[in-house]
Amino acid sequence: MSINQSSKLSQQSVDKLFNDAVSAYQKRDFFQARELLEIVVRENPLYTSNDRRASDLLADVEFQLAEKASALRKNRVLGVLSISLGIFVLVMAIFLILSLTQVNRFQSTSAASNATLAAQTSLLHSAYTTVTAANYRAESAQATMTTMRQNPGSAQATIQAFENLVAAGSLSNQPIFGPFTGTLDHDDSNFVIAEGAGVNLKNMIIQARFINPYGSDEGAFDYGFFFRDTGGDQQFRLAINSDSTWIFDFVEDPIWDQVDSGKLDNFDTSAGGSNTIRVVVLDDRALFYVNNQFIAALPTHSKLISGDIFIVTASYEDHELVGRSTGYEDFTIWPLP
Repeated sequence: MSINQSSKLSQQSVDKLFNDAVSAYQKRDFFQARELLEIVVRENPLYTSNDRRASDLLADVEFQLAEKASALRKNRVLGVLSISLGIFVLVMAIFLILSLTQVNRFQSTSAASNATLAAQTSLLHSAYTTVTAANYRAESAQATMTTMRQNPGSAQATIQAFENLVAAGSLSNQPIFGPFTGTLDHDDSNFVIAEGAGVNLKNMIIQARFINPYGSDEGAFDYGFFFRDTGGDQQFRLAINSDSTWIFDFVEDPIWDQVDSGKLDNFDTSAGGSNTIRVVVLDDRALFYVNNQFIAALPTHSKLISGDIFIVTASYEDHELVGRSTGYEDFTIWPLP
């Protein structure tokens, strides 16, 4: 097994960085907390102090930052909606004033004028009612977003549950598999190239550093993990592609369901480049990380049973070059209760 050699911080320095990160987190300075926690996790992915694991706190920080960014985007949409409604009301008022002027010019009887005025007044009232209802819906949407921020939902609940397991001392630092280093050799079989761990787990942490088989400018490639595998085409599949996209599938032949997907901004696609992928699977959620950055909480409620785990490459056609290989280092699996 080859392990990268790098200078390590002293334990005292790591402890201080973690304490400073906790202090920043408590002050809701999430950017500072993330910067410090990323250093701690790079030094020791399993670092724990006062019954809190650095990687779990980092996941919480990433979630809080993602929620804040989402709220800002939604507020901008609501602002645009309010401006559009204001413009609509202004145009309606101008139209009604012009219509009323025309009516007064061409109508000769007071009865007809009064009837027209009543109709225009009714239209104004209707427009006012429409705008009032729209504003109420906008305020309700804002209240809903506030509630979501205060109760982040299942993704945060999963992170909290994982933290509770750490705090209760239910997790072991000893992996059930690995760390192992190896290669996945490309061939022309048009099948997924995979190596199984030979475990039977429902909940677990999976981590490995993948070495690109070549640069994305030379050809397409992918790599990732299959988990809760019960044989054949029956598993969850997480694959990261050389175009920096990722896809999460649930496969239970004949069902092939794309559960989620996205685009990465921190994925190295260069020749000789590498990326560390980590998945924390806990009951109905899987927390997905790339290079120590929290990416997404993936739903896994479709299959809540134990299975094997595979490290894979060439999950899709034309994602391999014969004679090349996808390397991996520190392929490790830790069991979770």
